[in-house]
Amino acid sequence: MEKSVLLRTWSSKKATIKMSKSSVIGKNANPVYQYLYDKTGKAPMWNFYKYVVMPGASDIHVFSSVTQPDSDKILGLLKPYISD
Repeated sequence: MEKSVLLRTWSSKKATIKMSKSSVIGKNANPVYQYLYDKTGKAPMWNFYKYVVMPGASDIHVFSSVTQPDSDKILGLLKPYISD
């Protein structure tokens, strides 16, 4: 299966995502982004910045906007949790 199809299939099976405008840095930062910043020390730098939170928040991986969602790095982290 093509990587981009695999990722879309996995994400569409797992959750419905609704997005709205939210502050990502500063005193009014959304609590999710504040948590991610507190844990990683890295604030989102631009649109499409990515955080991959492993089960139990045991580890959090940070990827820049230029990293594609279907990159080998991201898919390598997710693949053990995706059933065919």
